[in-house]
Amino acid sequence: MSPGDDSAGQPRRRGRPKKQKKVFVPTQEKPEHPVVAENGYQERTDLTGVHEDIYRRVVELFTTVIDDDARQWQITQAIFEHVLLHLDAERRGLAITYAKLMPAREDGVHSLVEVTMRGNYPWTFALENHTYLGSTTLAGNTAMLDRLQTWDNFSESERSQVEIDEFERSACAYPVKRAGRVAGVLIISSTQPRFFTRPMTCQAVIEYAQLLSLAFREHEFHPFSLLNLRPMPNLKWQRAEISHSYVNRIIACVRQKGISRQEAELFVRRDMEAEFEEIGQLHLQQRLSHEEHSEQK
Repeated sequence: MSPGDDSAGQPRRRGRPKKQKKVFVPTQEKPEHPVVAENGYQERTDLTGVHEDIYRRVVELFTTVIDDDARQWQITQAIFEHVLLHLDAERRGLAITYAKLMPAREDGVHSLVEVTMRGNYPWTFALENHTYLGSTTLAGNTAMLDRLQTWDNFSESERSQVEIDEFERSACAYPVKRAGRVAGVLIISSTQPRFFTRPMTCQAVIEYAQLLSLAFREHEFHPFSLLNLRPMPNLKWQRAEISHSYVNRIIACVRQKGISRQEAELFVRRDMEAEFEEIGQLHLQQRLSHEEHSEQK
């Protein structure tokens, strides 16, 4: 009889537990809505970092595409499409927007303007109206402070400080910069509250913004000291006004000045920025007056 058997010829029970079959167990950073894989296990959506494939793709485009405009468009599209797949695999509602600095005036840059957006429902797939983002927006605060900014509708104090888009329940923004200079801001918005409470999700936003900086030319980056952002009207008001008059103003500008449509767009955007700035200041004064009056009651 071997030492491992008892007198009945049965193996003795060892003190160590039976070895368990390895299964996929989500970490503490798992999302609130896990993905159920074909094997039946719950797999977490990978929000812990940016996938290597998008790094390889952006570097490939940066080093191989010769035309500056084509390179900018292709890198931007590659990153935006990857963000939607990576951060919104279940299509619960996500939008990614890049807003660039408007041309500086005599006393600095007064606003950013949305130039590119991609979204999953309830947002439209692509940007329709290019609104101005001023000092009262998350993007504006991000640019002025030169650091990551988040917003969540669970915090009413933060909600009162920034303009909120129609479908947003949480958002995160980070400057697109190079060598201490800024070109614009990357904003990612979610229909889900507390979407950006995970540190690694915010880290992913930072990495996407860093990758996006490779899309732009050197002259598009400016010193942070140039920023002198002003209040702008709320986004809903802007979209209604732009939808109503933007195209007609461009057509009129082309006819009056005898210039190309692209040149006319620059004129119209600059004129509308100045007009919106005046209205935004008026709206802000009215809101502050209303809040002060309400506190006195």
